[in-house]
Amino acid sequence: MELSAFATTCHSILLSGVEGSKQAFDYLTVERGISLDSLKEHLIGYCPKGCELFGDDSEKRVNERLYSRIVVPVKDEFGRFVGAAARCPDKGSKGWWNSRFDKEHHLYMFDLARKSIFEKNKCYVFEGYMDPMALRQRGLPNSIAMMGTSLGYRRIGLLARYCNELCLCFDNDPNDAGLMGQLKTMADLWSLGFGKISKVRLPQGVDPDEFVAQKGIDGFLALEEVIQDCEMKHAKKTWEALKAKQKLAREKKHD
Repeated sequence: MELSAFATTCHSILLSGVEGSKQAFDYLTVERGISLDSLKEHLIGYCPKGCELFGDDSEKRVNERLYSRIVVPVKDEFGRFVGAAARCPDKGSKGWWNSRFDKEHHLYMFDLARKSIFEKNKCYVFEGYMDPMALRQRGLPNSIAMMGTSLGYRRIGLLARYCNELCLCFDNDPNDAGLMGQLKTMADLWSLGFGKISKVRLPQGVDPDEFVAQKGIDGFLALEEVIQDCEMKHAKKTWEALKAKQKLAREKKHD
């Protein structure tokens, strides 16, 4: 089965009310506040056990991890399907699983957001999949997700073709990997001389979609602040120091 057909099938299953899909539908609409129109726009689905998977035989064996999970199709900047992400449909689940595709080359929802990003000369960058969905449906169409904790040079270059301003909306309760990703993103942006960089710092433990549901877009935008050069320089120095420390630790481990 082709990925596009798989995504369409899973979306139909999500809306069907079959066993398992109702929990997924309630999680998306009630817990995360994703509207029916947004579910359709992003072709969000649910993959029950036994559903035909996409890819060749080796891919299908790996893609069995999609079973009993919410499925989010991922497209490239031109709207072509490249992969899928999945998570369990319960509030306590944190992790996303990704099928085989190169995240370093793609930004989630960029195909939908790039026109608005170009027109506004600005992009709001989030970590996870659900946040830009919620922000888009509430009036911030120039929102995308990194699908992780750092942008990297390739995707910064992609964004630079469309805008000269980024607003970074990182999670405010990062683990070590999250903190490293944030520092790396700021270091890379500084090294490449990207234009204006700002950030939105939310209360600890509050997701962007949750905050916007409570405070609205105006409340979210009121928290935006420009990142000063001194902070960017400090992030770059801290990132380089941590890299050097990690390299030294690896060398000692192999001695």
